[in-house]
Amino acid sequence: MIRTSCLRRRCVAWLYAAGIPLLAGVVHAQTPLPVDDDIFILPDFTITTEGQEGYRATNTVSGTRLNQNVKELPIPVDIITEDFIRDTGALTVTEALQFTAGLETEITSQQPGENPGATGFRLRGFVSQAVLRNGFRREGGTDTINVGQVDVIRGPNALLYGIGNFGGVVNYVTKQPLSTWTRQAQVITGSWGFYRGSFDVTGPLTDQIGIRLPMFYQTRNDWFDHLKEDRWGIAPILAFEPWENTRITIETEYFRTESTVPEDPISPAFRAPDALGFIDTELHPGTDGFLSYPSRSFRYAGPDTYRHSRDVGVLGQVTHRFSDTFSINLGYYWSQTRSDSRTAGVSLSQIPELLSESATGQRNRALYPWAYNPLDPNFDAWSEEGFYALQYNWNRGQEKRTRTQARIEAAYAAEAFNLEHTFLAGITYDKLDNYNIPWGFRDANREPVSISANDTTGLQGVRARYQSIHNHDPLRFEPEPGQDFHLLADPIRNFISWAGGYYLIHQTAFADRRFRTISGLRYDKYQIARESRYTPLESQELTGTNELVGRAKPHVHQNPTSKANYSFGLSYTPNRVWTLFALTASALDPSTTGGQRIATGFVPDPQSGQSYEIGTKADFLDGRISGALSIYHIDRENVAVPQSQAGNHPVPLPQGLSDPESPFFDPDWVAQGRAEPGRASLREDRSQGLDTQFFFIDFIPNFETIVSASYNRYRIRDHQFFMYQGKQDGEFVFRQVSATQWRDETGTPLPWNDDRLNNDTPKYTFRLWNKYTFRDGTFRGLDLSLGLSWTDAREAMFAFEDDPSYKIIPRRTSVSGAVGYRRTIRGLDCNFRLNLNNLTNDRTVYGYNYSPPRSFRLSATVNF
Repeated sequence: MIRTSCLRRRCVAWLYAAGIPLLAGVVHAQTPLPVDDDIFILPDFTITTEGQEGYRATNTVSGTRLNQNVKELPIPVDIITEDFIRDTGALTVTEALQFTAGLETEITSQQPGENPGATGFRLRGFVSQAVLRNGFRREGGTDTINVGQVDVIRGPNALLYGIGNFGGVVNYVTKQPLSTWTRQAQVITGSWGFYRGSFDVTGPLTDQIGIRLPMFYQTRNDWFDHLKEDRWGIAPILAFEPWENTRITIETEYFRTESTVPEDPISPAFRAPDALGFIDTELHPGTDGFLSYPSRSFRYAGPDTYRHSRDVGVLGQVTHRFSDTFSINLGYYWSQTRSDSRTAGVSLSQIPELLSESATGQRNRALYPWAYNPLDPNFDAWSEEGFYALQYNWNRGQEKRTRTQARIEAAYAAEAFNLEHTFLAGITYDKLDNYNIPWGFRDANREPVSISANDTTGLQGVRARYQSIHNHDPLRFEPEPGQDFHLLADPIRNFISWAGGYYLIHQTAFADRRFRTISGLRYDKYQIARESRYTPLESQELTGTNELVGRAKPHVHQNPTSKANYSFGLSYTPNRVWTLFALTASALDPSTTGGQRIATGFVPDPQSGQSYEIGTKADFLDGRISGALSIYHIDRENVAVPQSQAGNHPVPLPQGLSDPESPFFDPDWVAQGRAEPGRASLREDRSQGLDTQFFFIDFIPNFETIVSASYNRYRIRDHQFFMYQGKQDGEFVFRQVSATQWRDETGTPLPWNDDRLNNDTPKYTFRLWNKYTFRDGTFRGLDLSLGLSWTDAREAMFAFEDDPSYKIIPRRTSVSGAVGYRRTIRGLDCNFRLNLNNLTNDRTVYGYNYSPPRSFRLSATVNF
C-alpha cells in the first residue's frame, strides 16, 4: 500500500491553502491582468511550428490536447524547438533530448542490436518507451526529418495518454505543409564515414490541398569495429481543407535500417568465470589482465551479424470546428515495426569436460585442441580449477509489432457563473499485436536440439561454440566441422493486448483569468492474451540435469481489467511574471510479467501510481528570461518483477525478489535459467525530486541560453529478499540476501535509510546550451555554441552485498560545441554548420561501454 509522506501532506495542504483566498474573494483587490474583451473562443486541436523562432516556444497541444499557452497550464512541459534541434545537430528524437535535465536516454537496460532510432528513456526515475507522434504512441525508430517540435510532459499522464506513464512522456509534433512553396536540401558528412543527404519540399497543390515531402538517406560506420549502417526514409504529409473549418491530414512514415550488430567486449552479456557477475572493468580495462583487447575499438562479433528493420506508420486526422465554441477531432494511426536480427552472444565459460576421458571430453578435445592445453602460463593460476574459453552462441530473432490506435474527441467552451469552462471528452482504442519468431538449432529432421550445461550425449558444443581468449579474430557464422544442425524458424506469437479508455477533462478560468483549474477522470479497460511457456512445478525434485520437472502451458489469458484515474491541477497568476501551480495525478500500467504468476498463483494486478507536485513558472522582461521549477513526489506500487526468462545459462541465475506476503522460499522460485519459471514478485518504489529549466533569450544581447537541472531520489520502499543459487563445498545451496544492503560510491554497504545512489538514475544532472550570434558587422551571420552535460554517478543495477555484478557508473561531463554560418548566396538562404561532440575526448568506461571519442558533423543546408 502506498504510504503517506511529509511531502504529500504538504502538497495537499498547498492545494487547499491556494483555494482559500479564492473562496474569500481576496483576489478582487489585486490589479487585474489584461483580458481580451472578445468572446471566449475554444482553442484549436492542432498547432503549427511555422513562424517559430529561436529556442523558446510558448504553446503546446501535449498538455491538454488543445493549443494552449504553456505558462497557463498547471502541468510541467518542456518544449524543444526546431531551431534547437538544428543547432545541436540532432538527427533522432533521442539526440534532441540530450540537453534535457532529468531525462536519461543512456540506460543500462538497452541492449546491443536495438533500432538506432528507437527511443527509450528514464524520466524522474522511471523507464518509459512512451514516445508519441502527435499524441499517438509511436512504434520503431524516429528521425528529425519530419519533427517540428518535441514536448516533454513530466509526471504521470494517464488522463490523456493512458497506461504506462509514471515519469512522463515525450510527444513530437510533425512538420505540416506550408502555405508557400519552400524547398530545403541538406548534406552532412562526419567522423567514421558518416554521410547523409536529405530533401524537404512543401507547398500548396491547390487552394485546398497542401503537401510536404521530406526524405533522407544516410550511411555510417562507427568508432568501433565492424559496424556498418545504412538508413533511409520518407515521410509525406497531405493536408486537405475540403470545407470551411474542416481539415483532413494524412501522414505517413517509412524508415528502413540495415546494419551489423557488433558486441561490446565489456557488455553485460560478458560474464565473469564464476558465472555470477560481470567482469570488473577497473581490474580488466581491456589493456591488461587475463583478458586483453587489441584496442578500445575491438569487437568480437560484427561481420556476420545483422539487424534489418522496417518502420511504417499511417496517421489520419479529421478536425472540424462547428462554431467558435464546439469542435471535434477524429484520429486513426496504424503502425508496424518489423525486424530481423542475428547476433552473437559472448561469455567466458569454464569447460571442465575437457579434463574428462568421457566421450564428451574426447570429442571436445578433438574439436577444440587449443582449449585443452594451458593458454597462458599465468592464466590457469588465475583460477583453481578448469580451463576457460570464450563461449559464444549465434542467435536469430524476427519480430513484428503491429499497433492500431483510434481516438475520438469533442471539445466545448462556454461561460457560466462568471467562469470560462472548457470541456474535452474522448474515447481511445489501442491494440498491439506482437509476433515473435525465435530461431533455434534443429537437426536434419527439424527436431529441436536442446543442449544443457551438463550434457552427457556428446552434443556439447553444437549450440555453444568456443574460441581462445587470445584469438582476436572476429567470430564468423559458419558450421563446425561435421555438424548437421542449423538455425530454423519456430513461430511463436508472443502477445496481443487491447486497451480502451474514456476520459473527460474540465478546465476553468476565473478572477480575471488569474486562477485556472484542470481536472479530469479517465476509465481504462485492457486485456492481454499471451502465448508463451512457463514451468509450474509438478514435482519439487530436481532432475539430474538440475532442470525442474514441469509442464508447458502454451497460452496465458489475462481477464479484462479496468481502472479509473484522475487528475487535478490549480494555477494562480498574480501578475504578468509569476504563475504558481499544484497538481496531483494518478497512473497505471498492466502487468508485463510474460504470463508469470505471483506466489498466490494469480497474474498481478496492474501497477498504479500517484503523484503530487508543486511549482512555479516565470516570464521576466517580456520573455527574455522564462522558465519553470517543479518539486514532485511519485509513489508506485504493485510493480511486478518477472524471473529470468529463456536463455542458455550454465548455472541457474538469480530468480527475482520474493512476494512479501508469501513464504521466503518456494520451490517454484528455483528454476534452470533456460526454463520459463511461473512466478513473479511484487514491490513498491518512490521517486522524489526537483527539476527546472530556464531560457535566457537576448537577456545579454545576441545570446540564447538554455539551462536545466534536476535532483532525483529513487527508492525501493519495501524490505524484500533476493534469492539466488550459489555453490558451497561443491553443492548447490540457496542464499538469502537482504535488498536493504545498498552501497555508497566507495562500495561500502549502507543501512536502508541512509543516503545511496539511485538505480540507474543520477541524483543530480545539469545541462547547458549557450549560443552567441553575430547579427551585424564583419562576422554577421556567424554563431558560436557551447554545450555542457553533467551527470552524477549512478548504479548500473541494484547492489547486493557480496554481489560481483554491482557496478557504479561514474560522474560524467560531456562538452560539445558548434559553429554556424548563415548568409544569402545568389538569392539562396545557405546555412553551414560544424557540430563537435566530446571536445575533451573523454575515453572513460561508463558502465560497460567506453565513451565515444571526439567526433564531428559538418552540414550544408540550402533553402530555396
